[in-house]
Amino acid sequence: MANNLKRLRESTNLSTRDLGTKTGINYGTLSRMENGLQQIPEEYAKILADIFNVSLDKLFNRTFQEVNPKPIIIEKEPTYTNILAGLDACTTEQLDRIESIIHDYIKPQREKKKEHAVPNGKDKAIEEVKTRQ
Repeated sequence: MANNLKRLRESTNLSTRDLGTKTGINYGTLSRMENGLQQIPEEYAKILADIFNVSLDKLFNRTFQEVNPKPIIIEKEPTYTNILAGLDACTTEQLDRIESIIHDYIKPQREKKKEHAVPNGKDKAIEEVKTRQ
């Protein structure tokens, strides 16, 4: 099986890091699976079969037959869909940490936007009343 995974990956000109980015599977884990040092878990097998557009039977077949995998496009910027899909594999502790990081990032961004916000007509009227008092 390991050779089939490596051949499928190489037939699409992907590095293990690129395939890891696309699938959400750690590249080290992919390397171990390719080299037969780790069995491919069922959940990963399904992901890999979908990525390479092959059946699970083809993925696990001992004799490799050339396939025409669908093209894999690696986006330079991760999409929300890719990011959210990666969250499924996170532990509760990891999700809590991610939430904290996002909150810490967004709070100053919101404050900057408030500082640079252009007041609308209502805001201008309120400011005028405050300055007159």
